[in-house]
Amino acid sequence: MKDQSFNLYFYIVLILGIFAGVPYSLSIMSASVSVNYLYFLFFFIFFFNEKFYFQINFFWIIILFYFIFIFFLNFIDLKIDIILLRKFSSFIFFIAPFFFFFFVVKKKTIESLKLAIIITSIFYGLLTIYWYYEYLYNLYDPKTDLGALKHYVGGSRMGFFHLAALYLILEKIFLTKNKFYYLLFFINTAAIYNTYSRATLVALTLSFFIFIIIALFNKDIFLNKKKFLIIFLIALLNFPLFHKTTKFYDIKLIKIITNTASLYVKQEWKDYIDKYLIKIEKKQKKQKKQKNADYTENYNLDLKEKNSGFLIKILEKVIIKNLSKEDLNKKQKELDEFIYNFESNKKDKILEFSNRKSSEGYRVYIWGKTLNYLIENKKVLTGSGYIGTFVVDSNAPFSAHSQYVDILFRTGLIGLIIMLFIYLKFLLVFYKINIYLFSSFLAVLLSGLFHETFKQSQGGFLFIFFIISYINENYHSKGLQKKRR
Repeated sequence: MKDQSFNLYFYIVLILGIFAGVPYSLSIMSASVSVNYLYFLFFFIFFFNEKFYFQINFFWIIILFYFIFIFFLNFIDLKIDIILLRKFSSFIFFIAPFFFFFFVVKKKTIESLKLAIIITSIFYGLLTIYWYYEYLYNLYDPKTDLGALKHYVGGSRMGFFHLAALYLILEKIFLTKNKFYYLLFFINTAAIYNTYSRATLVALTLSFFIFIIIALFNKDIFLNKKKFLIIFLIALLNFPLFHKTTKFYDIKLIKIITNTASLYVKQEWKDYIDKYLIKIEKKQKKQKKQKNADYTENYNLDLKEKNSGFLIKILEKVIIKNLSKEDLNKKQKELDEFIYNFESNKKDKILEFSNRKSSEGYRVYIWGKTLNYLIENKKVLTGSGYIGTFVVDSNAPFSAHSQYVDILFRTGLIGLIIMLFIYLKFLLVFYKINIYLFSSFLAVLLSGLFHETFKQSQGGFLFIFFIISYINENYHSKGLQKKRR
């Protein structure tokens, strides 16, 4: 009977974890507010079923005191309104995860939460795959831009959650013999691939690169050569199976390379290339087949009118050079489509911070406005008192688009430094004990550079998971050290 209730407890943790990872939000006061905070129930569940671990630690006491103190600064004006109520709710959601530092949960509880994260990620991964093929076979129009597919399928909201689950799946692959996790790995990578989010893909690339480096250093990659090869081949399946997404990335990459290169190339190279193009045109005019030469020349003039930039001209010249009239007819539609895609989105450049229409440029713009708001209101050190960035501009409310900017705005520079210190402590402990937790946490932190992560309800659930994993690993490692002494 005791074993049955014991197993029932872990099933409850698993089910609650699955629903806690589901993102759900409402629009309140022109801002999107996460409302799924089921993970609060874990506090009461753990209180009655896990080990309550309270040790006097002045560092944690000071942290809690600071975060509570900056909230009570809101009462200086003695003004109670809807903004104060929003600050109160934000304060509760922000401070609640810190109370999970007082629990040492069972290993099996952590495994249940890991499984919950994986299941939630796989559920949304399957939805992503379904949406992709539903759009492809029912809604896709070859004449429309691939951007429509991006907005129908993609989304960065769950990107960081999928990244966290990725390394938990890899842990199962490398530490167990269950081949079913290879299938889950494919679904997870498909979900990440179809986010259409550069920030998510960059976070994946950097975190996985570090993961490989550590695996090489620990010689794990040599002990698991076959498994590394399999997951590499599985990841490659995304390119052909989601070929429209691959095409979208191809076009995006070409735009970024050509547009960025045209910004930084030296003037003398431009002059040299223009002279080279003139020489090619003269040679073409002297060709024996006058009709073909005339056609080519007219086609070149038509391309020039598109004003695509010198690098595009080179691509055009390379493509049409030495081609027959029939070949040109076949290539014309392809070239027109390519040039149209290039011309339709000139904002695609690497690190184009000055262009407010670009992704990174818009972020720099709102981050600047956010910082100016704090400076003008003399709140750089203590922040806004937990209210979100939507108060910065009532005419055009926006979110922080960065976990760290959001923390800075809500809790000030002191609060941001405290949180960065906590993140660093987590990374150091995970690095020493569990490389999969380290990579999972690192991937979320990297995503947080350009997206809110732990601020989201599903991110809050992830943060609680990392907290109890940190306490568990730290507690047991210290226990082993005492035994050795």
